[in-house]
Amino acid sequence: IRLLTERPRSDIENVFEFALDDCSVRILPPGAAGAVFTELLAERCADDAEVLVASLGAVEPGAEGVPALRAWLLDFLAYYRRHGVVIRHWTEDPVADPRLASLGRSSFAAVSVTLRALLAQSAGPDADARTVELQAAALLAMIERFFYVLTSRDLGFDDDAVADTLARVVHRGFFAHA
Repeated sequence: IRLLTERPRSDIENVFEFALDDCSVRILPPGAAGAVFTELLAERCADDAEVLVASLGAVEPGAEGVPALRAWLLDFLAYYRRHGVVIRHWTEDPVADPRLASLGRSSFAAVSVTLRALLAQSAGPDADARTVELQAAALLAMIERFFYVLTSRDLGFDDDAVADTLARVVHRGFFAHA
């Protein structure tokens, strides 16, 4: 590799040290099939879904629940921007590769299970499990489709306005019980 730069060698070495510490690097052989690249994208999307799921903690029913939800929605939006192509493939297209289809199902199932647990906790011990399951599916679909619309066209909304509005709507509709 030949690199022409005016930066000192130490700056370039620091970039590579950072990458080694904080990244995984996979080198595809010349002429690798597109399926290999697609699989790598899907694996990364699934790995990031696990991180996304783990980042959502309890959502309190009062006003104090909105900031946690807002932060998670911003994380979800960043996740969707990074992986929207893969997510849309999983949700809209028949996936022929069983391994990729399984990654998609398990990624969305993990998000759904987490939402279902939070909604059940919010609804209380007498909540009907089937209703909570339906609410979790509706919530995930609403968030995913809303982020699809946001990321597929320029609507002129900034992320803070989106997160503020969506957090209030989701909180009021799904977590704030009288």
